[in-house]
Amino acid sequence: MLLTGRFVGAEEAKEMGLVNVLCATHSGMETGMAMAQAFGSGGARSVQAVGVGKGVVEEVVRLQGSLEEQYEVAGRAMCHNLQLADARHGIGAFLHKQQPSFGGKQQQQQGQQQGQQQGQGQAASPTPRSAL
Repeated sequence: MLLTGRFVGAEEAKEMGLVNVLCATHSGMETGMAMAQAFGSGGARSVQAVGVGKGVVEEVVRLQGSLEEQYEVAGRAMCHNLQLADARHGIGAFLHKQQPSFGGKQQQQQGQQQGQQQGQGQAASPTPRSAL
């Protein structure tokens, strides 16, 4: 779709795995609220992920710049997130049709690396706001 510009309907998008849920016209808010409650009850990782996504949206809205600038912000967040250990694990599980088991491995690794850098007298690089 990205390369051809072809649009797909809701049913086809669901079949392709691009969307998780289809809802009837005028029930989007109800369905969305139910999904939001499910995200919120998913524990710290889920709340963190929603918070990061919200932060990216807020930054894009705050910019009020060109569409190009907004895509730049979102693109940086996506590129950073794809480098996280949990992202690589999730993509691998998806490709192999397996259930992922996320553990926040990247955050643990970053904390250890920052501690080592500070112990060696090096300044730790800040984690981008858009990391999952």
